This record gives sequence, C-alpha cells and structure tokens, in this order.
Amino acid sequence: MNELKRIAELEAQIERLERDLGQAQQLRREAVAARDLQTAKLNRSREQLDSVRRRRSVRVALSVSSRSRPIVDAFRRLLAGPRRAVRTIRRGGAGPTARGAQASAAAELDLAAAIRAGLEPASVDHGPLVTIVILNRDGRAHLERCLRAVATTRYRDVEIIVVDNGSTDGSPEVAEGLDLPFPVTVIRNSENRSFSDANDQAAAVSSGELICFLNNDVDPITEDWLGYLVETIAPPDVAAVGARLVYPRHRGGARGGARFADLTLQHRGVAFDRAEAVPMPRVMGAGEDPLAPFAVAVEERPALTAACLLVRRAAFDAVGGFATTYDYGLEDVDLCLNLRATGGRLLYDGRAALWHHESATRAADPELRRARVTHNREAYLDDWGPRIYRDALLDALAGGNRFSAAPFHVGIVAGWGDGAARGLADALAALGWRVSHLTRPDDGASLEPSLEAVIVLDHAYDIRDLPRRLVEIAWIGDTPGDWLARPWFDDFDIVLAPNAEIVEAVRGGSAKTATLVPATTDGASVRDAISAWARATRFGLRVGIPDRTVAERWGDYYFARALQRSLERAGHPTRLHLLPDWSAPVAAREDVTIHLLGLKEAPTRRSQVNLLWQISHPDVATPQLYDHYDHVFVASDPFAARMAARTTAPVTPLHQATDPERFRPDPTGPAHELLFVGNSRNVRRRIVDDAVSTGHDLAVYGGRWRPDLIDPRFVKGDRIPNDELRRYYSSAAIVLNDHWHDMRAEGFISNRLYDALACGAFVISDHIDGIEAEFDDAVVTYGDREELARLIERYLADPDERRWRGERGRAAVLARHTFDARARDLIATATPLLLVARSR
Repeated sequence: MNELKRIAELEAQIERLERDLGQAQQLRREAVAARDLQTAKLNRSREQLDSVRRRRSVRVALSVSSRSRPIVDAFRRLLAGPRRAVRTIRRGGAGPTARGAQASAAAELDLAAAIRAGLEPASVDHGPLVTIVILNRDGRAHLERCLRAVATTRYRDVEIIVVDNGSTDGSPEVAEGLDLPFPVTVIRNSENRSFSDANDQAAAVSSGELICFLNNDVDPITEDWLGYLVETIAPPDVAAVGARLVYPRHRGGARGGARFADLTLQHRGVAFDRAEAVPMPRVMGAGEDPLAPFAVAVEERPALTAACLLVRRAAFDAVGGFATTYDYGLEDVDLCLNLRATGGRLLYDGRAALWHHESATRAADPELRRARVTHNREAYLDDWGPRIYRDALLDALAGGNRFSAAPFHVGIVAGWGDGAARGLADALAALGWRVSHLTRPDDGASLEPSLEAVIVLDHAYDIRDLPRRLVEIAWIGDTPGDWLARPWFDDFDIVLAPNAEIVEAVRGGSAKTATLVPATTDGASVRDAISAWARATRFGLRVGIPDRTVAERWGDYYFARALQRSLERAGHPTRLHLLPDWSAPVAAREDVTIHLLGLKEAPTRRSQVNLLWQISHPDVATPQLYDHYDHVFVASDPFAARMAARTTAPVTPLHQATDPERFRPDPTGPAHELLFVGNSRNVRRRIVDDAVSTGHDLAVYGGRWRPDLIDPRFVKGDRIPNDELRRYYSSAAIVLNDHWHDMRAEGFISNRLYDALACGAFVISDHIDGIEAEFDDAVVTYGDREELARLIERYLADPDERRWRGERGRAAVLARHTFDARARDLIATATPLLLVARSR
C-alpha cells in the first residue's frame, strides 16, 4: 500500500510539473513573438521560466524518482520531454547545452518558428536575376533537401546551377527530376573538381547579375532569406552579403567532431585573430544564441563564408573569381579580401537565416583534412601575409574593428622606475588599448595568447625568450650603454628614446634607429611610432644559422647585421630570421625578403618580394633555385653572367661589402707581423703553410686548427669577437687573405678583404680575377711560396708603402663597397617589384 501511495503522489507531482511547463511554454511563445520590441519583457519571462525549474514540486519529483530505483527508469522517460523543453526555453530556443547532445525535432521546429516570428517580411520578391550555384558530390540526400527548401523562396527571379563533381549516387538525376519553380541546370563533371574550379565554372555560364554560392548542406529557414540578401546588396558599394547560419539538430546521431551544441549559431561572419604571427580567419558566433540581437543584425564584416554568399557578379569577375590555389578551405576568405581590396564592402545580414549541416561537407579522412588545412594555411600566408598583418595591426592601433573587435593588447616590462611604467600603462589604456604588466620570462610568468606587443623598460630583460610574433619595443630611459651591451638589442623592432643624445647613441652603437618620444605619458606618440613601423616597407633577412646559440660564430650573422643597419637607416625596419623561422608565419609578415644564400634553400611567398643574394657557395646555385626569386644578386661578375643565361630570374652582380662604422682604423690591438683570421675547416690552407715557411711572426685566429694542420704555437685563439676585429686588422703589419678554391674559380672575392681594407690595413692575398679593379690596386697578390716570402720581406721593410696602400684600399671601399651602397641597390630593385607583389 505504501508503494502505491508513493506512486500516486509522484504521478500527482508530475501532473503539476507538466502544468507548470505548459504555462512556461506559453510564456516563451509570447516572449518570442514580441522579441524585437519587448526585449526587457523577454528577459523577465526567462527569469520566470528559471523559477519553474526551482519550484519545490519539481525538486521533490526528481528526488523521489532518484530514490525509487525500480520506478525511476519508467518515470525518467516521462520526464525526458518536459526537461528538454525547460532547457530549450531557458536558452531561448538555442537547444541543448551539452556539446554533442542531440536536440529534439520539436525544439528545432520551435527555434525555426522563433526565428521567423522575429522578422519583418522582405521588401522585395523580384528584381535582379540571382544565380544560385550549388556544388555536389555524392550528397544526394543533402542536395534534395537543399533544393526542396530553396523551392520555397519567395524571391522569384532565380536560376539554379548545380555543379556535380562525378557523383555515383544519382544526385544529378535527383536535381533534374525535381519539380521546382525555378529553372535548374546541372553541370556534370566526370571528376571531383576543386571548390574554386567548380564554382568558377558555374559562374562563367550563369546569367544572373547576382550570384549566390550555396552549400548543398545548407537549407533556408525562412522564405524571405534571398529577398533580405538582395535588399542588403542593393547599394553599389556593397560587393557581397552573407547570412546567419545555425546548427540544426543532429539527424541520425551526433556530428563527427562536433564542437558546438545543436540549435546554436554556426556563423555570423568571419573576423581575423591577431593572436598569431599573421592574423588568421576565425568564424564569428559559433556556439552563440541564434536569437540574440547581434545574430539578427545587419552589419559590416571583415569576411564572410561561401556556405551562403551573395556576390555582385561584376565585383566577382573583377577579382578573377575564386583562387585556384586553395583546396576546399579559405577560398571564400581570399575572395572577400580581394573584394575589399578593390573597395567593396562586405555585409552580414542576420535576417537571412539558414540551417547548416556543417559536417556534411568535410572530408571523411582525417589525414586529408589535416593536409588540406596545412595547404590552405600556407596558401593564405603566401597570398596575404604582409598585407593582412599590416592592415589588421594599423586598424587595431587606431581602435577600429574592420578585422577584429578585440582591442590592441600590449605588455609592459618595468625597468627604470615603476612610476614610468604606471604612467605609460595609463596613457596607453586611455587609447582604448588593453595593457598588461609582465614579469621576466624566467619567473615562469605565462604570456596571454592575445598579447601583440611588449614595451620593455628594463635593459636586462632578454627578449629572445619572447615569442617571435610579438612587436618588441625598447624604451631607453637612461644609460643607453647598458642597453647597447645586450646581445639581443638589435632584435628589437622599435626603439624609443626621450632625448636626442640617446637617439644618437643608438645610431652609433647598434643596427637600430631610435624614435624620439618625449615622455612615457605620451600614449599617442607610442601609437604613432608603432604605426610608422607597420606602414614602412619592412625587410626580412634569412640567414642559414641553425639556432641563436651559435649565431656569433657565423660570419653571415655579422654580414646580415651590417645590412640590417643600412636598411634601417634608409627607413626600412628589418628583422633577421635564422633557419628555424624561415617557414614560420612570422617570416611571412615582411614585404621584402633577402636570402643570404648558404647551404639551405629558403621558401618564397607570392605576396613578398623575394630577393636572393649569393655571396658564397657557388656549388649550390642552380637555375631551378634562381627561378624561385624575383631578382638574384651574385657577388661575382662572371658567375652572374653565366647564371643569367640559364634562369628566368633577373640576375645582376652585387659584390660583398663592409660596415665602415664597425671596421675602421683603430690600431690598439696586438702588433702581429703577419695576421690570418679564418677557420681551417679541417683542411690545410695554402697561404698559412706558405707564411709559416717564411719564419716571420705569424698569428692565426680561427677554429679547427689541429696540430697536424699547423704548429700550435702559431694559433693565438679560436676566434676574435667581431667588434674587436678592427683592432687586430689595424694593428697588424700585414693581413693575409686567401680564397677557397671554388670561390676563387668562380670570381667570388673574399669578404675579409673589404673588412681589412676598411680598417686601413695592408693586405697580401692570393690572386683572383677582378681584385685589382675592385680595390684600385691596393691589394698585393702572390703566386707561389717564394713570391710570398719576397713580398713579405719587401713590405715589412717599407711601412710608408704599406700605409699608402692601406689608405688607397680604404678609400676604394668607402667609395663603392659599403653596406649603405648595397642597401640602396637592394631597395631600388625591390621598390618596383613591390607593386607587382601587391597586385598578385
């Protein structure tokens, strides 16, 4: 009897629950009907609905059912429907809260009704002809559902083109057999053509003034969806309009890899995430409430999806349609960026609502999906790297939202006084920026992914521990020598200084140029400095050094730093990219790349000007390598002429050079009679052997000089720091130079000659064609051991002749062979090529 009584009580409680839920559903229907005009009332209704779930009768019913195990399973089935309804009501029709949970058919119908109820009818049902293009491959069920839904469209001036990519499931016959109110053309391809090819194929034979690209897994929720889009694209400056896409319920089970709940928003436009080295497209709105005011809005967007995209035919043709470099991914983003680049506006119209069965269009093979993602990401970086980075950064600095609504995020590292850091933070926050205070990386502080720039006020803060994607800014308050002594100083992108003295110190002691910013409380000046950096034509230097720990032992590193100094002084911010960064997105941001050719080939990108400067290793040069570049420079006249006849790339000579501010007369080093600076590479070097035989004081500095290669008493050190070399060159009576066999045979003159002569040194070298003209006969050359011995004896006895030749050689180098001169040649070549790169 007690058990029956408990069952009766539970049944009564369930009746009360159903009555309460019925009242709640009525409240919801009333709220949805008045959504746009009575938002406040809707919110109050939802609060009332929340209270239903908290009522004692509901709690008691659930409690009793959980304690009555034999009865609970039966009554759980009775409660399942009302409980899902409560969740649906509480979410405003947005479906289940749990990812992967499946919504009911009734909830989907309720959401569709709510979407329709909040909309006024479209003002047009006819007008310019719209060609609806639908791609399909073995998607018969999706295609049929899509076409039947499109058939209800109230806008009447429509033609449909179905492009079938080799289906074997009868899809073409279904499309041709349906009785639709619009003419349907089916293009049958024998193979699975790319998204771009197939859509461009349909566009080429279409008749519409407007083209609507529509996925076969998309079906309209409202009859006026197309009318809304046509209304919105009417202004002549609007190039394309996108729609509100909503996840439907999972028919036949959960979507594979579903990230968001049923009946939530899938798309309300595309924004660009600046948290990566190059801003990447990200879907806006995924998982959000599809009934929210922002989901229904008509607003400008950075980009749109081609799952449903209405495009003005003339604008589509003007940019060449969809690019064929993509493989089922980012074609639409590329199209939108091209439309914007020609002045077209992109609008999102949330009134046009459609279901999107998103997973239906994804490749089933995970490996294929990953390969496509990688390929498309690289294609996007190739096409848009410098431009999207510059435009998105400038927009963020100015507080705009053309690419993202996220504020510019900068971190500050305190140094010369916490007060300065606080004043700077307040000034930047006043610009609308987000400001964070950072600690040292070795303190274990994590950097937020949204961080975009770091301003360092502490000279001891090692920026090499920061992600390379950040804009790194040094603010030197005082003691510039402490800053310039840091090995990472030349890695700063921007240097700020409070007075002219510090500006001059930076110029004289580094590869950087400083910007004068009077006070840390001047946020506008900081913004202007970063904006100027972003607007400038920026260069990237690629050097084949494996990692930073060995960089200072590579001659190419100092070559690159000297070139960086000259480019920066010419107004072009420049970054060095070591081997690990060559393929990274951070190296896709600069407008011009210069690859200092070593043993590795660097990647090239379409949106950049790609220059190759071959200063050594003639054995690795091939016509195929040269063909990848927009222009090739070679540090040898005969080799340049020979390669120019074998490649499609322009090839011109550009000789080696020196930095006269680093290499200058400074006779404060050890006074060696004979000085040779160079590594052995584990082989004997002829000029060293020949010099040893003379019996004169010989000093050799370099690595890998084993005892079987030279008497250890001649080896004075494994290296000379680069900033000390001038002292050694200037102080030696004779500097010896030689060439590796392949370099001499191909006419590549050693860089050692340029540096030593810039110091006013007297040099004896082995002979190489062109050396006399290069240095105005300042360098003495020899042919064999006996001649070298005679020359050494002669010139050691004639210091005036040595001095005269040293001065003559220095004058030749300063007049023609500085990095400033080489930078001018590189800039002059790159400038017209930039116009071509930016039009690709």
